[in-house]
Amino acid sequence: MAGTDSGLAADLGAELAKRGIELGPVIGRGAMAVVYRAFDARHDRSLAVKVLSPDAADKEGAARWTGEISAVARLRHPNILPLIDSGATASGAEYFLMPLAEGETLRARLQRGPLPIPEAVRYAREIAEALAYAHAEGLVHRDVKPENTLLEGGHAVLVDFGLARWMDPDASRSRFQSQVGRVVGTPAYMSPEQLAPAGSIDGRADLFSLGIMLYEMLTGAVPFPSSSMPGLLMERLTGRFEPVTALCPRAPVLLDRVVGRALAPDPAERYDRGETMVADLILVERQLSGAVIASALRFRPPLWGWVAGGVVALAAIAVVLALRMPVSRRLDPNRVVVADLQNETDDTALAAIGAMASDWISAGLTAIPGLTVINSSLVFGAPRQDLDRRITSATGPGLRALVDSTHAGIVVSGSYYRESGRLELFAEITDAKSGRLLLDLGPFRGPPAHPDSVLVPARDSITAFIRARRAGKDS
Repeated sequence: MAGTDSGLAADLGAELAKRGIELGPVIGRGAMAVVYRAFDARHDRSLAVKVLSPDAADKEGAARWTGEISAVARLRHPNILPLIDSGATASGAEYFLMPLAEGETLRARLQRGPLPIPEAVRYAREIAEALAYAHAEGLVHRDVKPENTLLEGGHAVLVDFGLARWMDPDASRSRFQSQVGRVVGTPAYMSPEQLAPAGSIDGRADLFSLGIMLYEMLTGAVPFPSSSMPGLLMERLTGRFEPVTALCPRAPVLLDRVVGRALAPDPAERYDRGETMVADLILVERQLSGAVIASALRFRPPLWGWVAGGVVALAAIAVVLALRMPVSRRLDPNRVVVADLQNETDDTALAAIGAMASDWISAGLTAIPGLTVINSSLVFGAPRQDLDRRITSATGPGLRALVDSTHAGIVVSGSYYRESGRLELFAEITDAKSGRLLLDLGPFRGPPAHPDSVLVPARDSITAFIRARRAGKDS
């Protein structure tokens, strides 16, 4: 090995010297590649040089290497380590150049124990954002794990796309196909479909791996501890693991919901898109920052606005009442205002669910490109009965002022009731200009102690409808 490394280093050093780059020491080693530190004097910057190991330069290794370069070269995201350039030495050793992350891997950080909860959630959200971007580009990573997560300056960066695969255009639901009979990845972080030979996977497998990583960051342990392949698969298929809050009592209950959904055995029950997981993690971050009181039933957020991409665009307007409004001028169909839901339960302990629902729906809608989402403290109900619900001038100026101030072309509103001990939620989407009811949803039913059981399906239904409507208009 020493002789091989020496020859490889001499060969690589000579090639890089032609480009004004000085080769430094080995800083990492994997099954396929060696990573060196380097310094680019021309641009006064440190680099990482990843070179294909001669032992891995067979047909399969070369194909993976080419695939990684192809994948990373087209990805441009702040939480994905970019490729600067690639090349080959005189003897044919292939390499590529990346920025040098001066921090440590998440694995190295975990060796010192669990992370602070806000830090763990931030890292998980940033990797979920990176995965959402990669999946939208048609790529599944297939090896999301602490070793492939770099921490630098308080942020997480996803690396090593050596096992990544492009979308199969002939497969349904944008699925990705492994080689028949091959299990590819790191077993401790694989989804059940990855552990099954010839399993067909998509981006939800990456989100499963991220769920394991989030659990480990919070608790210091993995949720599925078996060391055998049959044991790992059985643990995942049963879906049983100790709740996060049992091992990390200070963690918000919402984190149990996020991890549970990410680690659902059935892919159809998991997060279908990285953006949806990002939205839930943003809510956790807001709760941890003090914007949300720990108990969901005491939840009352401050007034604030959402914009697609998660940037605040407008302060929400504090107005109360008004169930209908007149046609407003200069309304923007790319703006949606989400009102607090009306509490029809006669139970003041459940009053905060209306604001919580508005928050969750707003967070879901921010994943839609080009859409401005404004979160409001205005209460705007949706009756149970299927009435001719049109926005009229009969109920006062509250919503009229809101729409005139925000120029939102779409209004999302709703109400919730208590029936036979269960929570019932109704929602509607209205065209603010014409007053036409675009969609009537509900009832969504669940236990009052777990409002997320109704808020999640309501949010997902509203987001899916608006996404589909916009896609139809664009086509």
